[in-house]
Amino acid sequence: MLLGMVTHAQQHDTSLVNNVIAGLMQFWNSYTPTRFVQNDSTGIRDVRKFLNEPAFIASSGSKNLDGIIEENNLRAQILRKDWGLKFTTGYLENFNPAFNDDDNLLYNRRLQAGVNWDILNSGFIENRTLAKVEEMENLILQSSLLHGNRTEDLTVKWNQVIYLFNLQKIAILDERLKLIRKQNEAAQLLFLSRYLTKEIYLENEKRLAEIQSMLNVYTEFNKQIESLGIKPSAEIDFPLVDLKYNVLFGDPSHSDATVNDSLMHLIREKNMLKNKYINDLSVGTFMRYNYYNLLTTNPATRSFMSAGLNLSIPLNFNNKLRQQYAEQKSVNEYNALTTQTELQKENMLDDAYEYRYKLKQYVVFYQKKLVFNELLRKENARKSIDPVSFNPYKVISLQDDILAIDVELTELKQNMYLKLLKIYSRKNDINQKNAFEAFILPDKIEYVNPIKRSVYAWSSAFTSYDTAFLAEYVKFHDFKSFAVSQGNDKNLAQQINTTVRSLKRAGVEIELLIGDNSFVNKKIENYIGGVIDINDLTSVHIDYEPHTLSDWDTQKANYLANYIAVLKKTKEYCKEKYLKLNIDIPLHYDPKAVNEMIEICDNVCFMAYENVKSTYIRDKVAQYENKSKTSIALRTNDFTSRAALEEKINELSQLTGITNFYIHDLTRCITWDEKAVEVEEKK
Repeated sequence: MLLGMVTHAQQHDTSLVNNVIAGLMQFWNSYTPTRFVQNDSTGIRDVRKFLNEPAFIASSGSKNLDGIIEENNLRAQILRKDWGLKFTTGYLENFNPAFNDDDNLLYNRRLQAGVNWDILNSGFIENRTLAKVEEMENLILQSSLLHGNRTEDLTVKWNQVIYLFNLQKIAILDERLKLIRKQNEAAQLLFLSRYLTKEIYLENEKRLAEIQSMLNVYTEFNKQIESLGIKPSAEIDFPLVDLKYNVLFGDPSHSDATVNDSLMHLIREKNMLKNKYINDLSVGTFMRYNYYNLLTTNPATRSFMSAGLNLSIPLNFNNKLRQQYAEQKSVNEYNALTTQTELQKENMLDDAYEYRYKLKQYVVFYQKKLVFNELLRKENARKSIDPVSFNPYKVISLQDDILAIDVELTELKQNMYLKLLKIYSRKNDINQKNAFEAFILPDKIEYVNPIKRSVYAWSSAFTSYDTAFLAEYVKFHDFKSFAVSQGNDKNLAQQINTTVRSLKRAGVEIELLIGDNSFVNKKIENYIGGVIDINDLTSVHIDYEPHTLSDWDTQKANYLANYIAVLKKTKEYCKEKYLKLNIDIPLHYDPKAVNEMIEICDNVCFMAYENVKSTYIRDKVAQYENKSKTSIALRTNDFTSRAALEEKINELSQLTGITNFYIHDLTRCITWDEKAVEVEEKK
């Protein structure tokens, strides 16, 4: 890339470019990437606590369901403790005393004090009826049919979620700023010296301005939240979660008819209680102390106790209308509640759909990040394989691209949690349930037909190339397995072991390649531990080729029978040492013997050399059903280019269903690439 940026490098002193590249190289070599986006289930309990705790602030006029239920419970308790008893007192002063018909007394003044007990209307019986009505109201509110009624103002929690995600985005943007500023220093020097095109320089300036703009937005928002005093008490690791639809919406195969009938029954019973005829009857008793100051002097006063009963019976002829009224009121209440429920269900479905859509976008961006990670990995591998073509400016741009994707992932996760917050505000009983669960992302991009490529490495490779180059080459080309021959040259032991351990740390499987036509006459133990430590091995790979011996045509049956017997013993040893057993065979072996070998070994590799016609190879391997235990080996000598080899691998995989391929061999692959580079340089 830097070579492409230089417009007139031939006419100018290149020392500036060399210094800039050296500075970027030094920066990149000391740079350690930070992992910002977490995709595991860490923090899922903290999230549930955050969503469930009563930190919502109710807006004026909004219905807080928990508050209403508590209010109804308190009112029911008050009514049950109210027996309808009343203390009464009265005082009367006569200014013109005369005979009183009610009391049949002449008096100046009168004092009365007593206790009244209302038994029915507004008294003992009705209070218990009203208490039961309040309790039934709570049962209706708590009905599993209802999803709404929780209409708290989400402002505080909404802003707290944004605040917490802003902290994550600010950390990522700070890291981006560090990278782009370093890159911008180099870009300015190259641009001012006319080594960098204006378009590339402006692209760098654009990135810098974008990062600073986003930082300002997120930082200012968080400052406002802190000034309002609603900053969250602790940071939360927000895991990636998916919704549990069966918890949110119930089992769609189960009908709501039973729940609906139960709700209607509760509403009818409540309204029947409120409209009972007995509620209109009035019955009360009293006991009273009476004191009179009489007009007469003898006696001058009089006092006595009195008791009585009051009864009031309304005379109405509307009982049928009252029943119709109660029924219609019940139907209207039921319809209002179910209509509200359906609306809340629709809103929740919308929220859940949008949540899942954001989750889909998250997966897409995550896969995009994996692609960029792979590009960065290959560029870093190029540093050891071909240092001259390694471009630190490019890898810094790639790392910034990865961090930019992290910002997008964080933004998407924030939007998902805001949707989750909305869902929690719509459903009454969601805090008693686990409405979401951890969502596990794939560790790698999944292909429709993932082809695994492995490579043979004979000991001669270690005499031609250094260990660091070989290790990086294998990693760069993403070979899954490294079948290495330890040879007989003890001087190569250190190089072989260094390469093997480097590849093992990188996750490459190590196979001990044994190419010896006297193998059946020796014990497998003779080959183990010579150079490569057995603990570094994944498999033993046998390349025994009796078909190359002079008496093969007459003794093939004996050779194959003897080989199978040795393989059985070798498999026992490998099983004991926790090693896999792989073998190489040509395509023309007897199918019965091959099936026995497939049953014994972990993998049988068909050497498709010389005749690489796809239909021929397909027909030869078609008779073997267990494709997971078979693979195909191809030689670079049989192809004119890497593209032709890759095309053949893809074609054979589609024709045969085999996804494991071995390339023969490492030295030839490197030579092939070196020739391709030479051709490119001549152009």
